[in-house]
Amino acid sequence: MSIGVDVASMTVMADAGVGLRAVIDGVEAEGLSLVAAPYWEGVSAGEVISTGAHGSSWRGRGGAVHDHVVGIRLIVPAKESEGFARVLDLRSGDPLLHAAKVSLGMLGVISKSNFAIIAKSVRASEKSAEAARNADAKCLLASSFLAYKKLTANGLKNNLIFTGYPVIGHQAKMQTSGSCLYSPETAKDTVCPWDPRIKGLFFYETTAIFSATSFADFVQDIKKLRDINPNSFCGVDIYNGFLIRFVPKSEAYLGQPEDSVVVDFNYYRADEAWTPRLNQDIWEEAEQMAFFKYGARPHWGKNRTWRLWVWRRSTRVSGGSWRRSGGWIRGMCWGVSGRMK
Repeated sequence: MSIGVDVASMTVMADAGVGLRAVIDGVEAEGLSLVAAPYWEGVSAGEVISTGAHGSSWRGRGGAVHDHVVGIRLIVPAKESEGFARVLDLRSGDPLLHAAKVSLGMLGVISKSNFAIIAKSVRASEKSAEAARNADAKCLLASSFLAYKKLTANGLKNNLIFTGYPVIGHQAKMQTSGSCLYSPETAKDTVCPWDPRIKGLFFYETTAIFSATSFADFVQDIKKLRDINPNSFCGVDIYNGFLIRFVPKSEAYLGQPEDSVVVDFNYYRADEAWTPRLNQDIWEEAEQMAFFKYGARPHWGKNRTWRLWVWRRSTRVSGGSWRRSGGWIRGMCWGVSGRMK
């Protein structure tokens, strides 16, 4: 696994399997920085671009990492006479690069990625509440969680601890995080919260990508929905509430076709497939407003299955079998109209 920083051309070449943190550290060692990165560093250089991972910005080329890719080495199938494989070196100006930037692994195997760089710049309590169908308990948990996040600034530090804003420091130290990835296997108190060994977080993740022109109307509708019963919204506050990020129009064929607003909201997922979540009707309404009323696009690799089937009807589940499997709760049997099949 190699990383090569070219200071003259302001680019960094990395093997696809190199971790994002290693790329950031390698660039920082040369006094430079990646332009954009997702908030979570537990991805490789190949994964971060092929899945459309992003941070948040409309400035310049924006917060999507793939929009800062200036070259990709791709291994694609070939004829027997060519050894069954062929290497494509795609560079800026090559129309194939726009297809390879966000390919979801369908075009071939990414071998190397070349990124543009810039100069350095300064689950137990919730489960009980769900089982008791207790919205007040969820709100209490949410209040504690939000207070803690505010106190710790999501991991930012002024020196050894967080003492208040502004936080000034090197971009490489702040643009992404993931310290739980490096916890010793024996230290279960510091592992990532979704580690199956500790039976921690288990949740649904909905991500809707809106046109910048329609997002404000969606927010107004969500506020009206909230005002009916504010306590019904506490469930998402335990998972960061509504996380809003901004991604500009992309040249990548599977990138965003216009300046967009990306909205994430996560919520409790029961261990048993047939157990509905608390206030499920509210969240079904929120999701359907996003995808059906406002035509939001689903994010690659996220959402329940029906979000990716909004343009066709699902007929795989029939009769009463879904009642046992929990298929409707998992989002596996919805059609264009949003009605159960």
